[in-house]
Amino acid sequence: MMPQQQGQLVAERPGERGGGEFLNIKQVADFLQLNEKKIYSMVSEGVIPATKITGKWLFPKRLVERWLLESCHGGVLADRLLVVGSGDLLLQQALSRQQRDMQDAGLVSMSVTGTRLGLAMLDRGRADLCVMHWGPAVESRVRHPALLQRYRNFRQWAMVRLFEREVGIAARPGVEPTSAAACLGRGSRWALRQGGSGARRLFDEQMAIHHRSLDELEVGEAALSEWEVAVQLNEGRADYGILSRACARQLDLPFLSLGSEALDMVVPQPIYFRVLVQQMMAQFRTQPLQQQAAYYGGYDLGRCGEILWTP
Repeated sequence: MMPQQQGQLVAERPGERGGGEFLNIKQVADFLQLNEKKIYSMVSEGVIPATKITGKWLFPKRLVERWLLESCHGGVLADRLLVVGSGDLLLQQALSRQQRDMQDAGLVSMSVTGTRLGLAMLDRGRADLCVMHWGPAVESRVRHPALLQRYRNFRQWAMVRLFEREVGIAARPGVEPTSAAACLGRGSRWALRQGGSGARRLFDEQMAIHHRSLDELEVGEAALSEWEVAVQLNEGRADYGILSRACARQLDLPFLSLGSEALDMVVPQPIYFRVLVQQMMAQFRTQPLQQQAAYYGGYDLGRCGEILWTP
């Protein structure tokens, strides 16, 4: 077997046990200074990259090294910020302006996944922070922590307020949404978000309040962002959808307010102090972004940056 140099994984030669570019359970356990039982547990949880061949777990050397680096959030990857969860126009403006200011000195990237998938990705270490919303703003101090505690690593997280925004039912041009009950009438065509998103949660709660069932409505394939919902409405492919006031305004869609919701940032506590996270939060305090929020309408940045919850 080739010698193992400090800080580097060295695979065995082809033909030797564990062979080539792959490592076996014992080799990975030795490198990580963990017992083999713990490695099996990490494999079953999908934490560490592995593949099963003829009943035997093997670990690609290069992927294990990359996984180890990506676990060092304060180290070589501190120049990137991977954001997942709920999308929002003002949030996207903040991230775009941050990237513009950094130029090529770092990377800020967002994948709009919806709240639940975003939290699952954060729990697996696939992202640096997750943006969430899960009900009315007045209930967010209870609802949001209750949801976070369903995830394995919640004790490592902090929840920080980004802003509140007005949300409601938007309609296609020419249709006035007079009440939630009327919009949920039999045969109404709805553009819905995917399950696990905050917008879908709001829709489901409205359905329960008004004693409606999904089979009474016409529903197509789930939209993966609120902008997709807005486009479907604008093109007349649906009658109603859940949108923020800001998004509805961009296409001048009729809008019925259902109140305000809180968008909070969930972040592992050590990552919160990263420069890129603090730069992102600083964007919301700049005059251009606050002017943009006023133009969009429906935003309240009064508590932006307040740490609301830690376990």
